[in-house]
Amino acid sequence: MLACSKLKLRWGEELDSAEAGDLAAGSVVLILEVATLADGTKRAKVAAEGSAGRELGWLSMIAKSDGKETLVPVGSAAAKDVLIKLEAPTAATQQRSAAASKPPPDTSVSLFVARSKLKLRKDIELDSEEVGELPMGTRVRVIMRTVLNDPWETKRACVGLADDGGAPPLGWVSCVAKDGRDTLIAEFRR
Repeated sequence: MLACSKLKLRWGEELDSAEAGDLAAGSVVLILEVATLADGTKRAKVAAEGSAGRELGWLSMIAKSDGKETLVPVGSAAAKDVLIKLEAPTAATQQRSAAASKPPPDTSVSLFVARSKLKLRKDIELDSEEVGELPMGTRVRVIMRTVLNDPWETKRACVGLADDGGAPPLGWVSCVAKDGRDTLIAEFRR
């Protein structure tokens, strides 16, 4: 299934459970379990496609704002529409980008370029096993973002290669370098 927009992930099926991060628009996930809450809200436990069922969290399957599905089948006409919208920057995005010295953070964008060489780790934790390095300039898709519950509120992202949407994630990277600069730069196509 493909995420139609940025979606809030939670650790439990209840809407008031702890936040687990955000799922970027255009991310491909597998539904592991579905639950219907007392108020009728349909929730899904999801995993990143190709991650051997490693749980990302729970999300709502219908948006409260407009009543539309938040996940659509990969390869469907709806999924193609979502991907076209993600790749085509809006006029507002183009104006903001032109007016600012650096583009504003856009959480709906899922394609990024690594600003410098980055350590890839197996899991979200900073002390998890190092699984490789992401060379400077590598184009990646952000599968999921979250903030660690540490004194620095470290921002982390699960990434995969930009041009290989069906492959398993490469690993987790920090989103902000020690010098305070973003490690991943949003890619805007014109």
